Amino acid sequence: MKEEGLVFSTDILLALAILIVIIGVSSDLMDMNREINHENLQGYYFERIISETTEILINTPGSPSNWETLPVTDNVIPGLSTSKNPKILSYDKICKLKATPQLFNTILPSQVHANITLYPKNETIPPIMIRCEDGTPHEIFIVNRTVQCDFYKKYVILELNSKSNSCYRHSTWKCGCFKATFEETERNNYYLLADNPGISWIIDTPENKNDEENNYESPVLLNDRIRSLLSQNSTGIIWIHARGDGNVLIISIPKGSSVPLQPAYFQIQPCDFVMVAWI
Repeated sequence: MKEEGLVFSTDILLALAILIVIIGVSSDLMDMNREINHENLQGYYFERIISETTEILINTPGSPSNWETLPVTDNVIPGLSTSKNPKILSYDKICKLKATPQLFNTILPSQVHANITLYPKNETIPPIMIRCEDGTPHEIFIVNRTVQCDFYKKYVILELNSKSNSCYRHSTWKCGCFKATFEETERNNYYLLADNPGISWIIDTPENKNDEENNYESPVLLNDRIRSLLSQNSTGIIWIHARGDGNVLIISIPKGSSVPLQPAYFQIQPCDFVMVAWI
């Protein structure tokens, strides 16, 4: 009887030990499962925050819509699209956001870190780092969207391209006109830009017709030519006639502005908008 009782007690102890092990393992598995679920949930909300922040930036003009012109950015929610076209990013807003990084606090939680870069597909324009943070991320989330950016398009007052009308004076040329005044030539610099050095061009007015062709080699400052054509009036219509393949741009830039005189900067350009975020 004693041996049977001892065997019975041993069996019970062994069963209890196994049960304790099973309970411990189950508890560990439950803790691991809760931790995994928590991490998955945290990762889901993290990805959602970054995706929604990206959409806010690239698809809305912000609030107010002219926030980039305000001297004080209190109560501003940044958005980068132009007010006229939500599918085009405003370069002015990009520069303003880059200069006032505290605005990110209104659209990103404080524990979220992010680097945001605009990569123009035209390689003559270097990447633009909008936000740059240092860190040693354990896990990152990347959002990449294809966008359009206007850069310095606002300074273009005349564009001649393959879709332009044939010139009224030269059937094989293309032409267009813009209005200019003496006062404007004092405030702004007028340039002729072209993306093809083989283009020939003529500048004149209906009252002062000119047949002198000029060969384009580099950006041409037009202020003196414009003033000479306005000798009889303070205001006039200036005509530009161009021959050759490629685009011809007339731009008007405030004097003292440090704007690169490359044609690519004055056209809407496709870009990759990339956000790299981590916690």
